[in-house]
Amino acid sequence: MPENQTIDQDMTPVDRDPAPDSIAAQIAREMEEKTRRQRDAWDRLFAEWLTNRAQYMTPGRFMTADQDENAHCERKDELARLITTTPATFPWMILRKIEVLEYYLGGEGDGTGWNDNREIVMLAGIKADLLRFEPGSEDQS
Repeated sequence: MPENQTIDQDMTPVDRDPAPDSIAAQIAREMEEKTRRQRDAWDRLFAEWLTNRAQYMTPGRFMTADQDENAHCERKDELARLITTTPATFPWMILRKIEVLEYYLGGEGDGTGWNDNREIVMLAGIKADLLRFEPGSEDQS
């Protein structure tokens, strides 16, 4: 009979309450799973943004209507906002956020022309991530 089981009055094995070590292990597994899900969701956002950016830069991509190009640009900008404002799970994600910001502030993004201070929101998201990680923390990817 396993160590974490007892026999009840009907002679049926019954699990006892888990030991404190197994509770800690379960919490650790749950935290790892949560972190993995967050990383995967963030990776999907960044991959979609990269794909969207590449499609936007492809010559002749929008030959049909300005509406398609406008919708494409709006999605690209929405992805940028989501990427830069979603808390980083790992320190390396901060570099990707800077890449997004660099695109919009540099020549590739043709400037922003935004009048609602989105660049400041992007910087605030990056700054919040930098403050969350201790100096010298190791990459946990």
